[in-house]
Amino acid sequence: MKSLFDETHDKKDGRLILSQFFHDLGIILHFQDDKASVLYDTVILNPEWGTQAVYELLKRENNPIKEKLGKFNFDDLETIWRDDRYQGKYRQLLELMKRFKLCYELPSGTYIAPQLLDQNSPNYVWNTNNNLKFRYHYDFMPKGILSRFIVEMHS
Repeated sequence: MKSLFDETHDKKDGRLILSQFFHDLGIILHFQDDKASVLYDTVILNPEWGTQAVYELLKRENNPIKEKLGKFNFDDLETIWRDDRYQGKYRQLLELMKRFKLCYELPSGTYIAPQLLDQNSPNYVWNTNNNLKFRYHYDFMPKGILSRFIVEMHS
């Protein structure tokens, strides 16, 4: 492995190593491992900016996405992220949310945020004959993990 201070070390490689180091520490966000992602060319110097944007989308009062049971589209982002600091960064913020599994893209081009799903399960007609039943008990289960699992596993 080349040293960051090696004179023959390419400057670009040194910048990427330093960027990865700061990313691992949480000082910046730079997802240089996914070249297909819009986040590959994006360096977020203040991770709190992204956290605040996600908070605006998921936790705000009178949340229109919550009223739509967690479903939203790109037009909803323009409505919620009206602040100048988010202008032109909707795709990066949305990709950041997908990366941290705070939302999932549906085939229809809409998105769903599992934590905003209705707490009441829908009524389904289900034949209860010949079903295999499992019951799991956990001492501790993080909030929202089951709703994320349901959304991620649903086709």
